[in-house]
Amino acid sequence: KRFLPETNLAGIPLLRVFNLDRLNVQNDPQPDGVFDFVEGVTINTRNGRIIFPKLEPFGSALAEQFDNPVDSAKFVYSQLYDNTQFVAREFAEFNRFTIEGSYKSSVSSEISLGAFNIPPGSVSVSAGGQILREGVDYEVDYNIGRVKILNDAILNAGVPIKVSFEDNTLFGFQTKTMLGLRADYTLNKHVTLGATYLHLFERPYTQKVNIGDDPINNRIFGLDVNYSNEAPWLTRLVDKLPLYSTKEKSTITFSAETAALKPGHSKAINEDTADDKDKGGVVYLDDFEGSVSSIDLRSPFIGNNGWVLASVPRNDENNNNPMFPEAERTDTTYPGVNRAYVSWFRIDPSLRNQGVDQGNPYTLPIRQQEIFPNFTPTQQFGDTYAQIFDINYDPARRGSYNFDVPGGTPYSAGLDSDGSLLAPETRWAGIMRALNTNDFQAANIEFIEFWMMSPYLDTTGAIGGNPEAADGGMDGYIYFNLGNVSEDIMPDSRKFFENGLPGPNTQGRRTTETQWGRVPLSQQITNAFDIDVENRRAQDVGLDGLNDDGERQKFANYLAAVQGGVSPAVYAQIEADPSNDNFRHYRDFPDDTPVLERYSRFFGTEGNTPENTGSTFVMSSTQLPDAEDLDGDRTLNETESYFQYRIPIKYDGDRGIETEGNPFITESIVSEDDRRIWYRFRVPLNLLETDPNFKKVGGIQDFRSIRFMRMYFKGFRKKVNFRFATLELVRNQWRRYQQPLGETCLGVDPSDFDQTQFEVNAVNIEENSQRQPFGYALPPGISREQALGVNINALQNEQALAIEICDLEDGDARGIFKNLNLDLRVFSKLKMFVHAEPNDCGSGLEDIQDGELSVFIRIGSDFKNNFYEYEIPLKISNDFTVPYNAPEYPRVV
Repeated sequence: KRFLPETNLAGIPLLRVFNLDRLNVQNDPQPDGVFDFVEGVTINTRNGRIIFPKLEPFGSALAEQFDNPVDSAKFVYSQLYDNTQFVAREFAEFNRFTIEGSYKSSVSSEISLGAFNIPPGSVSVSAGGQILREGVDYEVDYNIGRVKILNDAILNAGVPIKVSFEDNTLFGFQTKTMLGLRADYTLNKHVTLGATYLHLFERPYTQKVNIGDDPINNRIFGLDVNYSNEAPWLTRLVDKLPLYSTKEKSTITFSAETAALKPGHSKAINEDTADDKDKGGVVYLDDFEGSVSSIDLRSPFIGNNGWVLASVPRNDENNNNPMFPEAERTDTTYPGVNRAYVSWFRIDPSLRNQGVDQGNPYTLPIRQQEIFPNFTPTQQFGDTYAQIFDINYDPARRGSYNFDVPGGTPYSAGLDSDGSLLAPETRWAGIMRALNTNDFQAANIEFIEFWMMSPYLDTTGAIGGNPEAADGGMDGYIYFNLGNVSEDIMPDSRKFFENGLPGPNTQGRRTTETQWGRVPLSQQITNAFDIDVENRRAQDVGLDGLNDDGERQKFANYLAAVQGGVSPAVYAQIEADPSNDNFRHYRDFPDDTPVLERYSRFFGTEGNTPENTGSTFVMSSTQLPDAEDLDGDRTLNETESYFQYRIPIKYDGDRGIETEGNPFITESIVSEDDRRIWYRFRVPLNLLETDPNFKKVGGIQDFRSIRFMRMYFKGFRKKVNFRFATLELVRNQWRRYQQPLGETCLGVDPSDFDQTQFEVNAVNIEENSQRQPFGYALPPGISREQALGVNINALQNEQALAIEICDLEDGDARGIFKNLNLDLRVFSKLKMFVHAEPNDCGSGLEDIQDGELSVFIRIGSDFKNNFYEYEIPLKISNDFTVPYNAPEYPRVV
């Protein structure tokens, strides 16, 4: 409608209501019912943006024009200005205004069709109703979908040009076939009968077809009759006309045609259940295969845009983080005195068969099927093994840029005579990285999820547990920081980058001294080393800007303090690399060196990018200079404002991680040889502020700017090995609806609304088939799709959406939503498989009876007032002995 009905504005066009029609074509102050096209006032023609002359046109500006507050509450969309765009979308009842128009562009000889891979010969161009000739009047680039007019006379004439074409989708996988048959029969010399048959059908590559991609199976039947005979009587009749005479024979011709279209669909999408076979085609509104997707954080595991050594979490009165008091002393080297050893890597496949590590679960190659039993490789060899991301943390081993002394400091317990760190449970170490997706709210990222091997296994490969874990010495926490974290790894408020350091053959590059070493004074322009070999060697010295000789000179006082408190062998080791930042490639070790020791210096920054010597193997960890610049924006971020999540990792007394009381472990799986245990951790990002494992640091408010992730380890007393089969940020296409769902919430205290725990998850056949108490199984009639790849027997994963809910009040409801634009009038039935099982969350929901919980679907133009709702009571699955997808399992239909 162009008016707001049943209000005091009912007779006023919307253009006038929103002050878009105040002038006539002569720009006189007289509305004329046409949009006021005034450059810079109502429109920006450069980018095609409409400008509303009033602030908040759909909010306060609109509310001021209503006489009745009821009308204001009905039409005013104030949420559009009080919330983010994605929160405002939950109020679909107000999102009803549309603006339509057309424009006429300047004359151009090229017309973009907005499609690719157009079938040759399918483009038709007309100008002023006259069909143009391809190759003469115009030419077509069928690959990129562009028409170029060659005849300038057509452009100069100013006539409208119309282009029609057949649009093949860019990634069309359906095979099209068209058959035709024509038959003619001469009944006699005057009458001819004809019949035509056309058959166009498509064959999909998979039985799962999305709505709009329905494979057609259409038939056209046509009949025609033609009669022709001489009519001499007609000639004689015409000759009787005055002044007219003819000798030609007259003929009477009669033609009639009829045709019928019989539309259909491919049998490949027919329902495949025993009682529904061939009853109708099935297309998917959503098969939930892509409802949950993830961002892999394992790679790149090192170097540019990958994981680097973590900065010290800042501690001040605004950051609410009492764990790191040493972080305040940025004028000294104290911020690093508690930094322990951490290394992160991916084991080279060539090291898999090292005899010295046979049976060690922390170096063993892991097949995908060990973690995901139903995983089918899509290639012959490429994805058979899991891409394990390994992190080795030793709280008693001195980390990079740790200048702790035997007597300790006001913030640290000091060094032992063997060089180990005292009080290892007070130490920490971590890594951090930039994130490419920063607006978590827009991307609907809701979880950190990872599959991790138990760190408490016997390193000899025996079935028993690690003896060092028995006394709880390996208990501790993994911390995740999401938001803005400092890029200042060496806290001195100066941005360091290796390629800014001077070399023996360069001039004019100045540096300044800090408590950590040398820092360039110039601005970073490029992210590459000097092409001169000698200059490159002088630059590749690590984040302190000093080579080993420079470190010995810079930290002479530290070496003197250490010398009397440690053994000569330990002192010699510290003196050789005071900053403990030297790089050593994993291939640069003797053959009998254990794998974990091979990677013990792979994260080092001094000498990690040697020049290429023509060797078969690249003996570097990266080819780019090290810098305190995670996101590559050429600036140093020192802001500490993030969400913190604490993950408890406690020993259960039998090789594994304690799951009792751990809210983040959702399931576990034991390898077939009973020697390895894997755990799935799922960390919700929207935890309650009262949760002891969650904290807001630095005044962060929401998830609209999450630029970095920092992961660190603390509380452990002994060496721990972490193996991550996956490490992901998980996003959902379906969003949680955060508003009361209409009448279902009448009588519910609004304060109870926030107490309900409500999460959107996913389960699939590869990862959750052995989940307890119910492993995920395929619903009746659903089969896994065949993957297109080298392995013709590979099957794709099959996934379902999962909703987990706790503390749901009686009469309350929760829902998820997804905005679509569909026409469902041609379909007769809506079908969805639903499984419900008890959720042991201490809320009493685990005791729910059949029929007490219902699932409902709302389809319409909004969520509260204009929709169709279908509701079905649920039967709760509680018989663990019968698979819930078995025919004999009781169901509600």
